[in-house]
Amino acid sequence: MSVDLSEMTLSELTKLKTKVEKAITSLEKRRKKDARQAMEKVAKDFGLTIEDVLKTGGAVAAKPKKAPAKRKSAKAKFKNPSDPTQTWSGRGRRPDWFNTALAAGKSPEDMAV
Repeated sequence: MSVDLSEMTLSELTKLKTKVEKAITSLEKRRKKDARQAMEKVAKDFGLTIEDVLKTGGAVAAKPKKAPAKRKSAKAKFKNPSDPTQTWSGRGRRPDWFNTALAAGKSPEDMAV
C-alpha cells in the first residue's frame, strides 16, 4: 500500500494521522490481550495463575535495584599557603598550587591542615 503524502492537504494529513494513531493503539491493545491470554494458558498448564507466577520471583516481580551509595568527600589534608580556600585531600592528582609550593621549598607538613 503506497500513499502519496505530498498530494494530500493539511486536513487530509491530520485525519490520516488520527486514524494511524488509533490503529496503533488498537493493535497494541490486541497484542497485550493476546500476550496475557498466552501467559494465562502457560500458567494454567502449571496449575498456577499469572498472579502466582509474579508473586514467586518472576522477572516482572523482581525488586528494583538500589542506587549505589554516594561517597562522602574526603577531608582536606593540605591547604594552599597563599590561598587557604584551596584545599586538597591528598587523593588523586596533585593540584598545581601544591606542586608550585613544593618547588618553592615548602614541605607537605608546611601545608598540612
